[in-house]
Amino acid sequence: MQSLLKLLSCFLLISSSYAKDELIYQYGTYTYKNTDHSLTLTLSKPEDSKLALKGVFDGSFTVGTGQNSPFTVTPNKWFVYFNPPNEIWTFDGVSKLHLYEKTSKPYGLKASSSEVLPNLIEKAPLIVQQAIRPTK
Repeated sequence: MQSLLKLLSCFLLISSSYAKDELIYQYGTYTYKNTDHSLTLTLSKPEDSKLALKGVFDGSFTVGTGQNSPFTVTPNKWFVYFNPPNEIWTFDGVSKLHLYEKTSKPYGLKASSSEVLPNLIEKAPLIVQQAIRPTK
């Protein structure tokens, strides 16, 4: 029984780790750590077709939507992307792109939306741009 619990613990730890250059398409908790920075990213589903995001940078800087302010997403088309060390990109699956980031200012956090900044996609990493506007 203990062997099974250890194996399950290892599986859960591995499955929640985040690989660089990977789009996230599922709800869950993901972690990223290197020698200088860390992120714990929690993607939850408070209602059908809703996404609540919480990112905790370096164990103390929190950014996101909160459980009470989720945004609408299109099932099987939305994604989240972490661009180390300080950017979290979200796409709703239709047209809305959001950027949550920890800035260089002490305790600085910032959120941007393509609804306000139509050219936000131009700032996005190539993997995000390609996922939103695939080449033909």
